This record gives sequence, C-alpha cells and structure tokens, in this order.
Amino acid sequence: MTRPSCRTPARVGLTVATFAAAVLVGGCSSPAAPPASTQYGIPTSDSASWTILVESPSATRGAASPPVSSSQPDPATSPAPIGDSWARPSLARVPDPPRLTADPSDFASPRAVAAAYLAAWCYAPADAPANTNLTDTAPWVTAAGWADDQTRAVDDPTWARTRAAGVSTVCGPATAADLPQGPTNATEAWVGVSAQQARVRGGAVIGQSPVSMVRRVLRADDGRWLVDVRVMAG
Repeated sequence: MTRPSCRTPARVGLTVATFAAAVLVGGCSSPAAPPASTQYGIPTSDSASWTILVESPSATRGAASPPVSSSQPDPATSPAPIGDSWARPSLARVPDPPRLTADPSDFASPRAVAAAYLAAWCYAPADAPANTNLTDTAPWVTAAGWADDQTRAVDDPTWARTRAAGVSTVCGPATAADLPQGPTNATEAWVGVSAQQARVRGGAVIGQSPVSMVRRVLRADDGRWLVDVRVMAG
C-alpha cells in the first residue's frame, strides 16, 4: 500500500510492498515518545536538531569515516532484486522476535542500521499497545525519521480490531542494499531494506507478505549511522 510522503526537501516518499497487517495501516494516533535516555538514537533536545537532520544533512558530517561498503544486499544469501523490492523466501515457521536493544554493531554501516531498524519496525505483538513497533525503533532513528514514522501510526480503532483478532506481526531476516539512485558516500546513503513479514495467531503463521521501504541514512557526529526519513528511489 502507498503511504503519505514525508514533507522534507529530499525526494521523500515510500516504496512498501502490499501487505495486510493492520498494525502498519496509517492512522491518526502517534506513539508515545520514548524515554529521554534512549530518544532517537542521537540527542534531540531542541527543534534545531530536527532542521539540521531534514534540511542540512551536511551538518552531521563533521568527522571522517570509513567509506560506505558496496551496494550488495545483506545477508549474503539474499536473492537478487525483483522490480523495486527483493524476492523473499517463504517463512516455514514463526520468526524469532527481534532484539529490541541497540548493539554497537548496528551503527557500523547504513545497511546494518537499516536492517536493525526494520526488525523492530516490523514487530508488533497483538497484546502490546498500539504503535509499540514505532516506539521500539527509537534507538536506530534520527529525530526526523521518528517524526516521519509517526505520520503513519495506527489509530486506536484499527489497533483494537487487530488486538481482538489476536494477530501479531514479525519479520524474518532483513535484506538491505545501498541504492545508487541516491547519495552513497561517507556520511549519507539511501538504503533499500525489505523482509518477509509473518502474521501470527495462536503461535502459527496465518499469512505472510514482503515489506520494503527506502530510507535515507545519515552518519551522526559521533560516527553512528542512523535511519532518517523515507525517500522515493527511481
């Protein structure tokens, strides 16, 4: 399904494979802000940091960094791209829940942080509050990325129906690749990331479909790569 575009000077938009999980349906509710100790992966104490991340990515490019790795998908077993996404293997069983705490290795490259982000974004237990998946992404995103995702939050009536149905969502391993359509340098990249999402009820997979998106990823002053707003590649 097509999501509303983020309003930034970048070529902002979203490519997402069609899928049925109600947890990812856009709505009007926004997730609660995460605790200050984990907020947005980088400090966001004032509105200026939002402007810097959205309008002047170069402001985050102070320190030197190693070159961005090649644009081959991760993991190595990932199939070749098909259309604007990647073919994903069918899930034979319910995937394990993702790790919801950040590891230093998550921030080592644009692809690594995009994959960690997608794992959290995709995971929505039916017994959790609405938009828990968005709250859980906080360690891996910029302030602008956080705000972009809030525009696609699930509203309370939609989530109430999902909870009543007892349907959770969780993804298998993510595939991530740097996209040549956007910048790919030491401080900024566009990354396409996708995974096969399972819809789960009663401990069994009742449906599955691919999910994908393209995100701008920025390197913060402290050297960490962080997921920024969605962009339209092509």
